Order: sequence, then structure tokens, then C-alpha cells
Amino acid sequence: MARFRLIFCSLPLILFGASTSLAANTPEAVREVTIKSNWGGLGTAQETEVTIHQKNGKYYIGRKLVNSDMVEALVSALNEPAIADPDFANLGLTPEWLKDNATSAAVKSAANFVDAAQNQKDLFIKSFNDPEVLHKVVPGLFHFVRTDDYPSAKVVVTFDDGSSLSAESHAWYEFMLPWKLSRNGETSYNADISRAVAALMPKKATNRERLAGQGLDAALAESVMRYIEADWKLLDTENKLSGTLTQIRVAYTVESAEINPYHHPEYGIEWNTKQPHETNLHAILHKTDAPSNYVVALVLRVSNNSTDGVEQFLRSSQAYESAPLSIQWLADYIRQYPEVLFRVSYVHDSSFGDKAMSVFANDMHAIGKDDLSGEVKAQQSQITLLITGIKYAESYWLVFPDKHMILWRYGGPSGLLNWKQADFSTARCSEYQEVGGGCVGAVVSPDGVLIQKLGPD
Repeated sequence: MARFRLIFCSLPLILFGASTSLAANTPEAVREVTIKSNWGGLGTAQETEVTIHQKNGKYYIGRKLVNSDMVEALVSALNEPAIADPDFANLGLTPEWLKDNATSAAVKSAANFVDAAQNQKDLFIKSFNDPEVLHKVVPGLFHFVRTDDYPSAKVVVTFDDGSSLSAESHAWYEFMLPWKLSRNGETSYNADISRAVAALMPKKATNRERLAGQGLDAALAESVMRYIEADWKLLDTENKLSGTLTQIRVAYTVESAEINPYHHPEYGIEWNTKQPHETNLHAILHKTDAPSNYVVALVLRVSNNSTDGVEQFLRSSQAYESAPLSIQWLADYIRQYPEVLFRVSYVHDSSFGDKAMSVFANDMHAIGKDDLSGEVKAQQSQITLLITGIKYAESYWLVFPDKHMILWRYGGPSGLLNWKQADFSTARCSEYQEVGGGCVGAVVSPDGVLIQKLGPD
């Protein structure tokens, strides 16, 4: 693999251990500064080497004069006490900077910001300047995992007495924080070191922009946008469907709402078909007298900023919501485990709609349990689809009027109620197969006894 390499001085690179004479670690006593910066990943590897030497009290890269203030800034930063965690002031996140950069940072990070409604923009700017929000999102800028991105940087300052100070980083975060210091093996989130190193590097040097923290504004804006995502989407829905939400709020608290064309086993149209996408209102609703972990997952068609089926939903939803809570063992479980989320599905005009019925029938055929499809079809309009557990790794339960249940499919163990994965005979679903789990078709009696219906061998 090709490598990009810049060498600015032919003097030999001499690396020393940690400084043994702090009194000598002053800018005037610097003999040499060496910087090595590398990058590898999905692309051409790159490398930059810079050597700065001192002659007659002045500093040079080759024959080019270097501002002594830049060397002084590096030595001062390396001598500063270690910073254990990201620090707002050290990162440059002052109230003045936040105020001046909120809008430009949002434009860089969110393509939809320019066309967003004013109340959405106001929400972002307020959040970007809110210390409480920042204390929640800033640490995350330095604690995520990235692949195919392997930067490294090392700076060594050698003094006249032979002692040295050094710092090394392999971090992909802005400013390449944290640094591992030679001084007592300390780790420091000191962005002053990064800025000082970047200032001594040529403009196109490897990792220079990252060391200078040039992407901090956009990275912070992205984190803030993720933090306010639910509120941002709710405002968008309010702006477009305020009348719909006003109707729904007569009976429910709207915990979240958004408009999108997504699809799942129980709603939407697959994008790989020739049919147009189906745009729906998706809302999570809660009634004040329901358990805190028991909500309605509402999906209604939207066209021309109008919602279909609101009145019918308000008339018929109570029967679907009541069914699971009428099963004593299930109601006890819901209240005993408040950390497990239970969502009563309602799509267009019923809880277990035509999309769900079609996918269920295909799944049961795939696992050899066609008899269950007939039973479900006969009672489709009366069945409650109860979705339990972690979102996108949930379990799909069918609740019948006579209080027996069927475990249709699951993507993980969090929604399996009183059972574990080993209790079920699981096979691959016909479609919408999750990474984990699969299709089951197991029956549970009204009193909570598992009746495993096995398919053919």
C-alpha cells in the first residue's frame, strides 16, 4: 500500500524516556521536537514526519524558521497537569463559542436543518447552548467505536540535558484525545497538546485537521441532534398534523410521533416492490391509568398532511388495550417488570391488520404450522398484537379473545415473558428475519402454560 511521507529534517530521531529534570523543561532548553503522524484504514495509508531543531536560540524545519511561540505552546501544554476527562473550556466550548457556532455547526451536520421549521431550529439552538444537554452529549464524543480508521500521533520534545517529554495518541476522536503522556504514564484529555502539535505541522499533514479539532462543531451538532431527535420529530409532526394530535390527546399522552415511509412485519409496504411507499404517522401513546411500560404503538396513513382513521382508532382501541391486561398472569408480569416495554399495536384499522396477517401466514407456512394461520384468520379482527421487549429485537405475541396467546416471532430474549429462548422450537422466518431469534408459533394457555406446537420434522 502506498504511503505518503514528508520528512522536513534529516537529523537523526532520538527518543528518550520521561523527563528527569523538570527544571530544564523550558522552551529555551529545547534541542529538538519530533512529530510522527500516521493513518491507516479503508484507503491509502499516510504518514507525516516533522523534525524541528534548535540553532542559536531559533527553531527550524530544515531551513524554514519556526515561530518560537509555537514551540513554547507545545512545551507548556506537555507540562500542564493531566486532564482526566473532557473539559468544556479546554475543548473551546465556551458560551460565546456555542452561541456563535450553533447554526453553522447544524448546517454542517444535518442536511435537513436549512429546510426545517423555525420551531425545530429554535429547539436545536437552545439545546446546543444548554449546559445540561452538553454534559450528557459531550462525553460521548470521546467514547464511541469506529472501524477502518486507525490514526496515530506521537510528539517528542528533547531538551539540552538529554531529558524529554512526549505524548502519544491512537484515538480517532476530535483532537485525537486522550493523550498518553510519558510523564508518569498519565492519560490526559488536554486539547492544548493537540492544538500545539497541529500548529507545528504543515497544512496537509496527516491527521492535522483532526488534531486541530476542526470537526468538533459538526460532531457536537450531530450528538445534540441525536439527543433531541424525538422532540425534533414530534415538532415536525405537530407542524404538519396538529389537528390529528389534538384529537388523540383527548384520550392519550403522545410520548413520541413522527411521519415516515418505513415498513416492518406489521405495517408499511416493502421498498423492494414496485408499489409506492406508504407514508404513515407513527405515534407512541400512553393513558394515565395504564402501567408506565404499557403503551399503544399507533400507525395511521398520512397523505397531503391529513391522517386517515383517527376517529375509528379512538372508538376501537380500548378493546385491544384491555385484552392483554385482562389476562391475570400477564397483567401481573407487566406490573412486576416495569423495565420491559409492552406495545399494543394498532395499524390503520385494527391491532392485527392485513400486513401482519400476510406475514404471519407466510411465516407459519415456512415453519410447517399452517394450521395456526387458519385459526388466526378466523379471529383476525379480534386479536391484539402485543409487541414486547427491546425495540427491533422484540417479541410478537398474539392475544386471543379467550385469553390464550401465540408467540409468533422474536428477535431477542427481552420480550419472552416467563420463558427463555431454549424453551421454544425456533426456525427461520419467511421474511423480516432478525439477526437473533426467529419464528416460533408456540401456544400459551389462558393460565400461562406453554404448549409447544412443533412442526413436521
